[in-house]
Amino acid sequence: MRTRINLCERLDHMQHGYALNPVYDDFWKERDYRAMAHLITVPTMMEGGWLDNNVKHWDSTRFYAALPEDLPKRLIMGQWNHASSQYDDAQDIRHAWFDYWLLGLDTGVMDLPAIDSQANDGIRRQGDVWPPPGTRTVT
Repeated sequence: MRTRINLCERLDHMQHGYALNPVYDDFWKERDYRAMAHLITVPTMMEGGWLDNNVKHWDSTRFYAALPEDLPKRLIMGQWNHASSQYDDAQDIRHAWFDYWLLGLDTGVMDLPAIDSQANDGIRRQGDVWPPPGTRTVT
């Protein structure tokens, strides 16, 4: 709330956030979500889009990878823009996740693969590790 009502900080945030050549200075160190990922202690479900021009896809995948190994977590990525998951069963998965973790209901969501991703070939792939086995970094 403090940043919403403090116009000076909002201007600083906008200028840093849209800088053409950003410098990793104290402003960014304070906001480095990956450096603070080890502090997360609650089950985390992330949804991101490979076509998102706002939250870059590597922000989602790198943050997921930075979360503690023993933390219950899910990563859902697919062929959509800045929106929640567009899979036909997306709402069911969300409800199952929150019903399990917030209400303690046995929804079976933890039996699902932790990774749910659809590449540009349209095929939905599920697995338990990120990056998926058999993938490699290319330039």
